[in-house]
Amino acid sequence: MDKKLGITEKFDNCFQDHRHQSYVDHSVHELLAQRLYGIILGYEDVNDHDKLRHDPALKIALEKLNELEDKKGWLAGKSTINRL
Repeated sequence: MDKKLGITEKFDNCFQDHRHQSYVDHSVHELLAQRLYGIILGYEDVNDHDKLRHDPALKIALEKLNELEDKKGWLAGKSTINRL
């Protein structure tokens, strides 16, 4: 539904990413989507994302499931999302 409506993409356009891209593992769009999807799933607290980062369904939603074996398949943890 998010891809069809472009909700996180529109929300992402409100942010400017000033991070040095060589150190970035998760785009602002991915962080926003992960946080919003977590809230929609009933996980209101940021600390829940340390468990959710390993959830296969969330990885599918964020198109990270095919990269399970390497670091790029990891979702953001609570510390990374908190800095957003």
